[in-house]
Amino acid sequence: MSKRAPPQHTSHRQRRPGGAPPTGVRLERWHRYALYATLALVLASGLLWLLFHDFVRVTTSWGEGPHPLESWWLRLHGLAAMLTLVALGSLLLTHVVRAWRLGRNRASGGALAASLVLLIATGYALYYFGGEESRPAISLVHWVCGLVAVVLIAAHVALGRGLIVAPRAGRPKANPARRSVRPAFDEGRLHSQALAPDAESAPRRASLPRGGGDH
Repeated sequence: MSKRAPPQHTSHRQRRPGGAPPTGVRLERWHRYALYATLALVLASGLLWLLFHDFVRVTTSWGEGPHPLESWWLRLHGLAAMLTLVALGSLLLTHVVRAWRLGRNRASGGALAASLVLLIATGYALYYFGGEESRPAISLVHWVCGLVAVVLIAAHVALGRGLIVAPRAGRPKANPARRSVRPAFDEGRLHSQALAPDAESAPRRASLPRGGGDH
């Protein structure tokens, strides 16, 4: 009696269509929603601070001054930035490294990573290195990088979901004339094989007795 192999138990999270092993590139639903919520919070708080800092002012008995909510938007933006760092750190091993090894969306991912690094560096500079003269220039670079990062995030997600297709450079185009020659060549080869005598039936016809001889 043949021994049966013990059944292999596979977790439902590891099963993929066609039996393919999980790659870990696509984020889980909870991970994706948490990342989107964190990015939305840091974007909204930054835009609100920028709006209140440049356009919303209050007039008091001592003159014109900043709105009371301006400082609170900045505090919320700092908290959201820390949460964003945690969320981005959770992507390094499960998403960034594996996707880079597989060669998936390297251009959009690399551009997004560069913009995020510059965004983090300018944010750090605003807290610890920005003086009265350099702070406006650093702030300008910071929020411009933030807006660029939003566009790159949207493009990277669209590429990952297949909503848009990135052009592939260096791929040779098919020659239509070469395609048209192949069917004609195949048809001529089949026609020549049909006209040629069968190699197995030739010896059999030679061994058959001819009519009219003595029995």
